[in-house]
Amino acid sequence: MSQSQKLTGTQDYRWHSYAYSGYAWSRFAGFVNPDPITFQVDSIAGDDNVLRNVPFVGLALHRRLCAFLEFGFSYDSYAVFAYQKYHLISPSDAEGSIELLYPEYQRQFSLQHQAVMCESFLKFPEQFEVIAGNLLVYPVFGVAVGVGINNMMGFQTITYDFVSDTTDVTTIANNRIVKSLAWRFEFAINFASANSNLDFGFSYRYEHGGKFASGQKYMLNDVINQGSIYNLSAWTGVLKTHQLKLYINVNFD
Repeated sequence: MSQSQKLTGTQDYRWHSYAYSGYAWSRFAGFVNPDPITFQVDSIAGDDNVLRNVPFVGLALHRRLCAFLEFGFSYDSYAVFAYQKYHLISPSDAEGSIELLYPEYQRQFSLQHQAVMCESFLKFPEQFEVIAGNLLVYPVFGVAVGVGINNMMGFQTITYDFVSDTTDVTTIANNRIVKSLAWRFEFAINFASANSNLDFGFSYRYEHGGKFASGQKYMLNDVINQGSIYNLSAWTGVLKTHQLKLYINVNFD
């Protein structure tokens, strides 16, 4: 038995439970105007933007299949992502649209994200390991695929008339939950102890969290539509994030 096996107990093929937390940095979400004829368009800035960065927590249960491979399941829950995009447009950009907005307006919504995934982790060969006293330090690479559950809430447009100093809330969409394919890859540095069933480590993750979409029932609350309800195209996007994760791993028979 190698010294690294003595430290990590890889000969036992045990179950592992993970608890972790981290922070997610959003990339641009591909959020675009679904129908410029219907919705007022900003031809210069567009509607795409990053979402607010948020913390997350998660739990996972793994089974070691051999000395270098684990397989398991995970559940992650994120704080609420927020989207805001300010616009200042010319009258020509508003021509023909159903919604009537002042030249200065802001679109915004919130996004609640959860992920349930199957995942596997590959332990690197022993030549990549470092032994420091009772600690074994080694890199791990992981991939995961599963379901992203995205609840897009509170889509609305706030429009301002800086001449008359009035504010209206219009183009309000109903909430919508979308479940779609999600995946991620992960690179971790693990610290294992010979004197404890607890391991710990940190990792970088990239996650494609799946698609999200607004509802298709809108209330247009401008001076022309005055609260009229329309069935219109959904605004859509994709949640993509860079993440840092800190975790604790409990080994048990």
